[in-house]
Amino acid sequence: MLPSFARAFAAYCNGDAEIFREAIEDWHLLDGMPVNQRGWMDVMSRTVFEGYTHKYLYDAKNFAALLCDGGFVNALETPYEPEIDNQDPVRVRYSFYMDAQRPVG
Repeated sequence: MLPSFARAFAAYCNGDAEIFREAIEDWHLLDGMPVNQRGWMDVMSRTVFEGYTHKYLYDAKNFAALLCDGGFVNALETPYEPEIDNQDPVRVRYSFYMDAQRPVG
């Protein structure tokens, strides 16, 4: 499970007011931020940097390449599986899921 920045960027580019409202009111993404830092780009900054825990942006294509470079095979984007993945609704909505196998032998 990795953050789907493509979905967040699309919401930003489309001016998705509902996502902005959710980020502010439901997810409390900008709690503690000064009043003048509570706009769309502030939401995007918090989304991307998330307290500076994110160091690099991935999508399914570049993460699959990274997994394969690390020796995994069959790296594919997969659907959300509630029995094994984080069930936080925000993470489900704004994440993508990957599966890869270690080669046999």
